[in-house]
Amino acid sequence: MPGFDPRPPHNDGIAPPLIQGLVGSGIQRFSMLVGGFFRGVNERILLALWFGGGAGLALVVLVASIAQTPGWEGAARGLFAGLFLGLLYLAGFGSLFVGYRRAARAEAGVTPPPASSLESQLAPTLRELDALRADISTQIRARSITRIPIGLLGGIGVWLLRQRADDPPGLGGLALLLLIGAIAGERWAAHALERRYRRRYKDTVLPQLAGDLGELTYRETSSERVVDLGADRMLPEYDRIDADDQIVGTHAGLPIEIIEIKLKRRVNKKTRVVFDGLLVGIELPRRLSGTTLIATDQGMWERFKAQWRGGEMESVQLEHHEFEQRYDAHSTDQIEARALLTPAFMERFVALAAKSHFALPGAIADGNRLVVAMPKRPGMRDLFEPPAYWQPSGGRALTALQADIRTVLDFAETIMRLDFWAQGRLADAQRSVRQAT
Repeated sequence: MPGFDPRPPHNDGIAPPLIQGLVGSGIQRFSMLVGGFFRGVNERILLALWFGGGAGLALVVLVASIAQTPGWEGAARGLFAGLFLGLLYLAGFGSLFVGYRRAARAEAGVTPPPASSLESQLAPTLRELDALRADISTQIRARSITRIPIGLLGGIGVWLLRQRADDPPGLGGLALLLLIGAIAGERWAAHALERRYRRRYKDTVLPQLAGDLGELTYRETSSERVVDLGADRMLPEYDRIDADDQIVGTHAGLPIEIIEIKLKRRVNKKTRVVFDGLLVGIELPRRLSGTTLIATDQGMWERFKAQWRGGEMESVQLEHHEFEQRYDAHSTDQIEARALLTPAFMERFVALAAKSHFALPGAIADGNRLVVAMPKRPGMRDLFEPPAYWQPSGGRALTALQADIRTVLDFAETIMRLDFWAQGRLADAQRSVRQAT
C-alpha cells in the first residue's frame, strides 16, 4: 500500500484530463482522509475499533436475525451471517490499519536522496520533459474537444439500441453509458500521447539514475531478450511477453542484467497473467558443464520440469529440510549440482522468499549464466514507471524511481551471493570499493 503523504501534490500549471482528474482528485481526497485517520488516532483506539467493531457487527446481525425469525433457525442464520460479516470487517479494517502503520514506519526509517540534488543533476533533461509535457497537454485538450463528444454519442447509441431489449436501461443506465463514453473518448484522446511521454521519460531519465548508482544503465528491451537469456525454458506457458524495462551493466564486479516482465496467456477466452516479476541474469566467472534447475513444487515450473524429466535431468537429493520442502532440484551433472547447492547457497535462496516484495523464486544455471526468476507478490506495483504527464517530472518522482533501481540492485546483490564461484570476485570488488573510499 502506498504511503500517505499529507502534502498536496505540486501543481505547475499542467492539468490532467478532465474526467480522469475529477476521479483522481476524489480518490486522493478519500485516501488522505483515511490515511489521516489511521495515522492520527491512538493505536489503542484503533485496536479497539478493529476487534470491537468486528464483534459488534456480528452481534448486531445476530440480534437482527433473531428478531426477524425467532427460534433456532434465525439464531443459526444470524450467527453464520454475523461471523462472516465480522470476519470481513476485521480483514478490511486490519489491512488498512497494518498497511498505513507499516508505511509510516517504513517512511520514518528511510532517508531518500534529496530531490533537489537529483533535479540539479538532471536539470537539462527535466526542462526538455517539461516542454514536452506542456505540448502534450495542449494536444490532448484539443483532441478531447472532438473525441469526448464522439464517446458521448456512442453511449447514447448503445442506450438506444438497448431500448429494444426485454429489460431496457432507464435514465440511470443512460447516465452510466454517457460516463463510460466520455471516459473512452478521453482515453482515445490521451493514450498515444501518454505512451510517447512515458517512453521519452524512461529513455532520458532512467539511464542517468542507474548510472548514478554504478556501472549501470537503463534501456528498453524486448521479448526476444527474455528468450535469449534462457529464462524462456523455465517460465510458465504463455502466449505473450510484455518486457520493456532492463537494467544492464556491471554490479559488484559481475556482469548483470535485470528485466521486468509480465507473461500473459489466453485461457477460456480470457487473458490472464501467469507470471509478473523480475528476471535477474548474472554472468558467472566459470562456465558450467551441466544444467541445474531449482524449481518450486507448484505449477509455475511444471512446464520446464516436464520437458526435462524424460531426458537426462535427474533429481538432486539434498540435506536441507526447508529447501527440499519448497523446491525440487534437478541437474544433468550431480557432482556439479551439489557443488553449486551448498548449505550457504540454500540458506540464502530460501531467504530470498522472505523479501517483502517477492514470492518463491526459481533459478537455472546453464553455461556461464545464472538466471533467477523472482515473481512479485500480489498487489506489488510495476517498477520503473514515470509520473503522469500532468505531474511534475522531478521532485519525488525522481527519488521514487531511484528507489526502484536500488530495490532491484539489492535483490541482485543477494542473488550474486548465491553463486559459490562468484564469492571471491564479489569480495574482491567490495574490498576495492572500500579501499577507494
